[in-house]
Amino acid sequence: MGRAATVRADAYPQSPFAATVRQIAPVVDAQRGAIEVKLALPQAAPAFLREDMTLSIEVATGRRDRALVVPMDAFNGERGNGSATLRVLRDGRVELRAVKLGLATLDAAEITEGLSAGDVVLLGSTLPAGARARADTEAAAAQRAANGGRASKDNAGGAIGSAMGR
Repeated sequence: MGRAATVRADAYPQSPFAATVRQIAPVVDAQRGAIEVKLALPQAAPAFLREDMTLSIEVATGRRDRALVVPMDAFNGERGNGSATLRVLRDGRVELRAVKLGLATLDAAEITEGLSAGDVVLLGSTLPAGARARADTEAAAAQRAANGGRASKDNAGGAIGSAMGR
């Protein structure tokens, strides 16, 4: 309660407005898969707002100024109880690394222990521990693209930064 929220009407996504969470219903409406949330507006409601409009509400529940994050693709479904296992490239070999998780979005998760900035995390890998591997750097992907090949991943770092900044 009391957290700041950004509200967007699906019909007017270019016109977000501010609100504050006033109340959250304790149960989920099973038929609609919805939770009733009551908001307080700091000023008059926008003129376009109508009853029964579909709204998307973004509530910041936590924030870290400098977080070490990895995309959800890195976990291969191996997450639970605030911990996970990642495949990390170390000295040309795959290493399984236990990590502790912090804040998470649908796209990425914060790593609070077990990983350092600069560690190379393998995305979507099923390689076993000890397998030989090489990092697919952006420079290598750019070189393949210049040679008519295709880069396998977009800029994950930029995407993660955007996701965690929400």
